[in-house]
Amino acid sequence: MNRLLITLSICVFTIFQSNNLFAQDIEKLLKKGKKELENERDIEAYNYFLDVLYQDPENSEAKYYAGICHLIFHSPKKALEYFEEIQTSEVAKSHPAFNYYLAKANHMNGNFDKAEELLKGLDGLNSPGIDVQNLKEQITSAKDYLTKEEPFIVKNLGSTINTRHHEYSTIAFSDHKTILYTSRNDFRLRDSLRNNPMDFENIYIVSLDDHFNWSTPEPLTNVSQNGNDATVQIISDDTQIVTYYNGDLYISEIHDGMWEAGQKLKGINTPANESHCFFTNDGNTIYFSSNFESYDGNLDLYVAHYDEEEKEWSEPVPLIGLNTPYDEDAPYIAEDGTFYFASKGHGSMGGFDIFKTSLDEENEQWEKPVNMGSPINSLFDDLYFITFGKMAYFSSSRTGGFGGQDLYQALLFNNVEVAGQAIDKETNQPLVNQEITIELDNKQTITTTTDKDGKYTVSIPVNEDTKSTIKGEGEDKYLELNLGKIDNELIGYKVALADFSIEKTKGEFIKAPPFAVVDPVKIKPKNNGEEKEFELPSNKTQMNEEPEMLASNDSKNSAIGKKISKNVASMELGKPVRLFMYFDLNASVIKEVFYSQLDEISNFLQENNELIIEVGGHTDNLGSYETNMQLSDHRAKAIALYIIESGIEKERVVAKGYGETVPIASNDDEEDGRELNRRVELKLLNAKGNYSVTN
Repeated sequence: MNRLLITLSICVFTIFQSNNLFAQDIEKLLKKGKKELENERDIEAYNYFLDVLYQDPENSEAKYYAGICHLIFHSPKKALEYFEEIQTSEVAKSHPAFNYYLAKANHMNGNFDKAEELLKGLDGLNSPGIDVQNLKEQITSAKDYLTKEEPFIVKNLGSTINTRHHEYSTIAFSDHKTILYTSRNDFRLRDSLRNNPMDFENIYIVSLDDHFNWSTPEPLTNVSQNGNDATVQIISDDTQIVTYYNGDLYISEIHDGMWEAGQKLKGINTPANESHCFFTNDGNTIYFSSNFESYDGNLDLYVAHYDEEEKEWSEPVPLIGLNTPYDEDAPYIAEDGTFYFASKGHGSMGGFDIFKTSLDEENEQWEKPVNMGSPINSLFDDLYFITFGKMAYFSSSRTGGFGGQDLYQALLFNNVEVAGQAIDKETNQPLVNQEITIELDNKQTITTTTDKDGKYTVSIPVNEDTKSTIKGEGEDKYLELNLGKIDNELIGYKVALADFSIEKTKGEFIKAPPFAVVDPVKIKPKNNGEEKEFELPSNKTQMNEEPEMLASNDSKNSAIGKKISKNVASMELGKPVRLFMYFDLNASVIKEVFYSQLDEISNFLQENNELIIEVGGHTDNLGSYETNMQLSDHRAKAIALYIIESGIEKERVVAKGYGETVPIASNDDEEDGRELNRRVELKLLNAKGNYSVTN
């Protein structure tokens, strides 16, 4: 009996000691994570909170800080989920800023009324990184602009250009058929001293072919000696390029088809950060963004003028009326003199918004900046706006993209005016009083009638597929013309938007009409009463298909998930299945675009409740062995945790990091090697039974 009591006492003590050590480990991880967050090392901080949640998925304090990280990483869905789960907890009550972060998460998810309610009574809240008044202004702006969209059409430039990484800062040659942009991707060099991977900004060049499809991006010969450049502006009739490197602006010249090493822009660069600029056409005035006079590190806009006699730049002058206590960046002046810039102030909807203004030269004052509104601006960062006639490019980190910042094209109108003439082919006489019906793909119709000369004019929405029909009297005679919608490319109704500034561009119908001939259709973009005429090109151009695995709409994501579920169901014991998922460089935060895939896997595991799976993370061999093991471990844990938080028992989802130890291709090559080795896999750990498969 005594021996039994001793044994029980030892067991109780062992359990108590184990729990005590577990609690101590949790506290250490939380402490380290909070320290990293204070030092703005967000990725490192999140990994500590991830470690805690993987061990203890119900830890309220870890959810609070992980939620803050998700706001920083622009994954507000998970942030809101965490905050709502702990809203009534003691942790939430103990943090004065909790309602602020909950309000911010609601704002970023579009729940503006809830966000406003949560901010009541927080005006006195004062803490680093918290600005209650600015958030209130963002919510007010979002409620205003998102309910009255501007007549613009915005399209992602597609997977040919955009990747899971960051693409931004488009600049164009004078013909606007060739553009340069910056990409911060997996092109990394090994730090020979510390053996650490380094991510680089690099410039890429793409051109439109004769069918207005983008070519495959090619890296531009590095214009800095260190091979790390970002695009700023092309000037001097396409003979010079302005770039950004390591806080400074550089100018490079092209000779014999090669870009020379860039030279620092003397008189403008400072020991601080000059991030972007715009030269006027004569090259004698520069507008630029810098934080050299900033007490808090925020960027402001400045102007300087070149003195031809002194051969130097004047003292930079801040742009009064445009600068705010927040960041201003990316100045750009359009052909009509409109000044565009990005700002986190001026009542942005969230992050950077794009604004426009003009200089009142008589009073030497800038007009009050006007927010470009939705759909140009979103609740996330929108900046680097440039225009060409009624077409524009900009960068955005909005949801629904391919990952990070993406490049977008905007048409600064949403209707086109189609004008033509119907003539009887046999008599060569105008078809008078003939009904013309435009059928849109939303089943709506637009109808007009030819006049005494057989002419007609009708305004058509740009973003719709259309079928145009001319009907004759008595007999069912008609002309049918199909017009396609804009999809990722520079084509709207097959209009050559790259030649948008030209008065007319040549065009033709797909096929000759059966009984009537029609003059080439003239298209006029309509916006604020302004019109510019050009003709309709051929309808033979093929559109690029959007990649299934990075689809941004719910239906495509659902289809991916079903395919994943079937792959899981067909797994053999111990045989891995690769997930089509990507992470930002050195990060383990899951992008929202992949949530639906993981939801399908969770649903499958709920339907097959005896299965146990392993989530395995893998890396290439760049970086140290220890760093790669940690990175792969955290990515595996992130996916496993998502599945666990979806309702799957923790014991059924095992996370394991393999680092660089299990390559499936050579690490000597990027595209066919290292890129394949950076992966996440699922593996079945228990015997195969009778599976239920999601259809």
